[in-house]
Amino acid sequence: MEYNHFEYGKLLSEKLRPVVESTDKKKYYTSSESTNLFSFIERLSSVSGLVMIALDGCNSDFEMNNGDALFEIPQYFFLFLQPAKSDNPDDILAKQKACKQICLQVQAYMLHELANPIKTTPMKCLDVSSFTIRGIGPVGDNFYGALIGFNFKLNINFQLKTDFWI
Repeated sequence: MEYNHFEYGKLLSEKLRPVVESTDKKKYYTSSESTNLFSFIERLSSVSGLVMIALDGCNSDFEMNNGDALFEIPQYFFLFLQPAKSDNPDDILAKQKACKQICLQVQAYMLHELANPIKTTPMKCLDVSSFTIRGIGPVGDNFYGALIGFNFKLNINFQLKTDFWI
């Protein structure tokens, strides 16, 4: 089963109570690193509650395992952001801590999926040692929160495709 970051993010956004109960009509966004930052910031200008952003910049690292296997290690992120008063460090920290708790729940959800031997899930290739959680902000109009990053480890075929070469 191939992993689709934006579809998985949508699934999470429909199950995560803090996102579902957010006061905003639009609660889930998708972004690539090539997305024009200014247009993305403009989309957040009308938001007043918690939002979730799935970020897939199509970034990958590669690793060779001293044998004949090459691994692709794609990187993905989910951001959770809330508006905060930029002149109030306590408010900023409170929003970042609340968003960190959401990130920890996303991590737990993914690990539960990985541990479920019955369910077919793209989490089977999840590199559990790759999780990172970072506080972020300001983003846009004084949004603060946290992001969770993770990688998959995929065995890839590195044979030449003849239709790419003359």
